[in-house]
Amino acid sequence: MKTLISNIRGEKIAVEFDIPAQVKGMAFVAHGLGGFKKQPHILAFSQALTAEGYLTVRWDARNTLGESEGELVDATLTSYVEDFETVADWASTQEWYREPFVVCGHSLGAACALQFAITHPKKVQAIIAASAFVGGLDFVQTVSPDVLTQWEQTGIREWMSSSQPGVLKRLKWAFVQDAKKYNLSDVVQNLTQPILVIVGSDDADTPVSLQKKLFAKVSSPKKELHIIEGAPHTFKDISHLHQITDIVKRWLRKVA
Repeated sequence: MKTLISNIRGEKIAVEFDIPAQVKGMAFVAHGLGGFKKQPHILAFSQALTAEGYLTVRWDARNTLGESEGELVDATLTSYVEDFETVADWASTQEWYREPFVVCGHSLGAACALQFAITHPKKVQAIIAASAFVGGLDFVQTVSPDVLTQWEQTGIREWMSSSQPGVLKRLKWAFVQDAKKYNLSDVVQNLTQPILVIVGSDDADTPVSLQKKLFAKVSSPKKELHIIEGAPHTFKDISHLHQITDIVKRWLRKVA
């Protein structure tokens, strides 16, 4: 099912939710920077959750390439975190709402899921963090010095979308400045919920070493790290998507 909701400033956010035949829980699935709710890997996470009985909510953040308001050029981690909060607040008014719930995200969406769990620990049952963006200081280490210098000097970074061929992505330097306010690796130690960390072995944006660092900081006794061999930052290959589905289903059966 699909609907449009508004944040406190009246800006529209496009939301979709999938209701299984028998509902035993609820989950939120957040996409990454410049992503959208119908990307193959976002659907893979959603479908795995729904198959296990979770009513699953996903949305296009503002300032992305989806159906919500705003332009990607203005995206920040803070704006994506705000949208996660807005969607969760809206869901809490629906008759099908349940707590605690699963929070799931990819890249910047994983950062949002982690931040939500840190801010609202009692609302969160479990966490799925795929290719997690953890903060600005780690992020700039993954960008080449030449690109970083030009980005700061011009105020804009441009690159071609891998999810939507032919689409030129543009992002302000303000994204980096905002991202430096966050360092999730230093604040996840209080998370006690079950957590599943997934990353591709060939991820250059949020590399395995960074995910292992994040994983080590989580204090939850029910934590798992899965490295998908040959996968890049954004999961597209059908075999990688099948692995995600299988990993998520098996993990949910263990922690539910």
